[in-house]
Amino acid sequence: MTLSFDLRKNKSFYLSSHALFIAAEGILYLLVLSGIGGAKTQYATIALSFLFAALYVRKDGRSLMTIGALAYTLAADFFLVLTPPYEKIPGMQAFSFVQLSYFARILLEFRTKKKIAFHLTTRAIFLLVAEGIAVLLLGKRADYLSSLSVFYYANLIGNLLLSIPKIKKVPFFVLGLFFFLCCDTLVGMQAAIGTYFDLSADHFLYKVAFADFNCVWAFYIPSQAFLALSATLPVSPFLPMEKLPRPQEEG
Repeated sequence: MTLSFDLRKNKSFYLSSHALFIAAEGILYLLVLSGIGGAKTQYATIALSFLFAALYVRKDGRSLMTIGALAYTLAADFFLVLTPPYEKIPGMQAFSFVQLSYFARILLEFRTKKKIAFHLTTRAIFLLVAEGIAVLLLGKRADYLSSLSVFYYANLIGNLLLSIPKIKKVPFFVLGLFFFLCCDTLVGMQAAIGTYFDLSADHFLYKVAFADFNCVWAFYIPSQAFLALSATLPVSPFLPMEKLPRPQEEG
């Protein structure tokens, strides 16, 4: 059961809920980056983003796709963060559904069937090209996990590129995807080095991937916070309704 729309439109409630969310995420963020917080603290940052977005969930497709993506993120991190030994295959499968959900959210911005069909077609071609390049580069090292990872990563890139032109309309969403990309670029490099590619410890990319500072979570926590905040913008009592993203019309 969600809070009534009237309560969420209340300026005091809107401000206080956002302030509490940002403060809580900030405290957890500092704990994670300081090394004090372990896997449970890391997972708590993702759970908090999901719960905050759920507080503002609505019945329109854009909102449901966002909360669905955050729920899939929770599932993915259950396999990849919370429960060692980490299960990479189900984790990456869940993350693939994350990006497919965000892609569905983006498609809701397009009103005509021709535009939707165009973006579905170009996305399919982009994925096929990405998978083909990965197979050529990896050769015999290519496997199901690498194919799944490329599928996920290519969808993330595609979602960011497709959403950038709408940054004025959905700034938090674009920022969330950008930080998501920064995080997973590092994660991908860490996973690929030594498994799919061989790099010496003196190589620049090796030093970036395995830097002493926890860059992965430095990007990941803000990414999920921004994506959660993108779910609250259409409920904001501080912006005129005509400037807010409107739900997709049915029919």
